[in-house]
Formats: sequence, C-alpha cells, structure tokens
Amino acid sequence: MTMDSKGIIRCYELKVTLQDLKSNAKKSWYGHYNYLVVGRELYNQVSDWSKYIPEHIGIVVGYSLESKRKAQKCEVTTETEIMLKESMIRSMYHKMQKYKDAQSLDKQKQLQSRIRRLERERDSAYDRALKAEMIVFDYETYKSYNDGVDINLASMAKEEKEKFKENKRKHR
Repeated sequence: MTMDSKGIIRCYELKVTLQDLKSNAKKSWYGHYNYLVVGRELYNQVSDWSKYIPEHIGIVVGYSLESKRKAQKCEVTTETEIMLKESMIRSMYHKMQKYKDAQSLDKQKQLQSRIRRLERERDSAYDRALKAEMIVFDYETYKSYNDGVDINLASMAKEEKEKFKENKRKHR
C-alpha cells in the first residue's frame, strides 16, 4: 500500500501461482487505485482475467513491474480511508521500531556485553570440565601405581548405578 501527498491510496495484491489466484483467499481491493501484481509466467497462463479480478483492477507484471492494465479510480469511504491510513501508520511504526532497535547503540552495547558474559561462562565451564577430567585421570593413574589396581571410574559409576536400581526395586 502506498499513499501520495494528495492522499491517494494505491493497494497492491501479489499472487504467485495459478492456485493462489484461484484460491478463495480474500482479494482486498480497498484503495483509490488497486493492482494485482503477478509474475510474467502467471500472467501468460491466464487468457481471461475477468474470471479472477474485477475490470477496475490494474495488472502489473514481472520484475520490471510492467503495467498490462491500468487501474481505474474507485471511490473510497471515509471509514475505509481512515482504516487504511491507520493500518499504514501501524505498519510504519513497527518498521521504525525495528530500525530504531537496530540502530540503538545502547541495545548493541547490551547485546555485546551479554555475548562477552556468555563467552566467559562457556570458558569457565570448559576449564572446570578439563580440571575434572584431569582429576579423574590422575586418580585412576596413581591408584594403579600405588596399589597396583587398574580402575575405571566410568565403569565403576555404572556398577554403582546398577546396584542403586537393584536396591530400589527390592525396597518397593
């Protein structure tokens, strides 16, 4: 939807496939000038456009936006004009909010600070995991040297887990 400095509202509806064009999805023709925008391939598939759109609707085709049929001016009620303008204002507001957020240095600084904090947390967790791995390795190695016993904490933990499950079953 566009609006010029004289308040003329142009509405555009895009259809991509013949199924899309044939669907019962509502075709909204609200503006002073209304256009159906289609690709060249779809345009060439249809021989009688009056089956799909009213005669006052313009047809715009392809990437070059070539006009194949001029739109005729329609009268728009004050109520509809207000609804269209409010819709356009809401849409522009949301786009400006996105733009503002993207441009906000404070928002960027907050996100960068959060990224740095999460990276520190990741590095700390990695360091703790390495330390735990070294403790397990040292314990298994020195237990073997000192007592001549080969142990594997992973398999021992698995055995203890099985004992726990068995005890749990017995006490039910």
